[in-house]
Amino acid sequence: MSTSGPSPQTLPARTQELHVHDLRQFHTRTWCSSWILDHPIPVLLSLRCQSTSSQHRLRIPRALFTTPLPMLRTLVLENCSIDWEDLCIASPFASLTNLVIVQPWAGERIDERPSIQQLFTILSAPPRLKSCRIEGSCPNPPLVPSSTRLIPLASLEELKVLDSLHRYAILISSLESFPSTASVFVTSRPAKYEF
Repeated sequence: MSTSGPSPQTLPARTQELHVHDLRQFHTRTWCSSWILDHPIPVLLSLRCQSTSSQHRLRIPRALFTTPLPMLRTLVLENCSIDWEDLCIASPFASLTNLVIVQPWAGERIDERPSIQQLFTILSAPPRLKSCRIEGSCPNPPLVPSSTRLIPLASLEELKVLDSLHRYAILISSLESFPSTASVFVTSRPAKYEF
């Protein structure tokens, strides 16, 4: 099911796939917030939130990350406005097998990235994570050396990263060894595109 803002009453609780995208319609943010809060979706398998406008990005409400989604397998957050702390408290992450985070904006600051600790929390939550794509979301170098534990990715089959090489190095050095059969794809972002 793909939608850009229909009435919440039209979406059944048995929805298994939901694609919310902001088509420059300002009511999408309110609709998404109210629907997630007022309409539990216990059988949801896939949730994709995407913004198509760089000027009116879809803001992901905190309620999304505190609403139980016990069957959620795929979560895609693309060009959305998110709060990294909200992602860190995410209860829906336990069952994820596929996670995609593409160029999020944290609040009003486009240069704000997750800390290594936040990324550890986010990637450690789903024990069966098989596929992970991270674009423009690797952490900045820490100001002081970090003693963060390594991120366990025992079920990982595929990791795709698009970011600068030094930020990729920070991410990869934070990962615990993953299966030797896992595929890793790295694309370096030219310096002029770095945030």
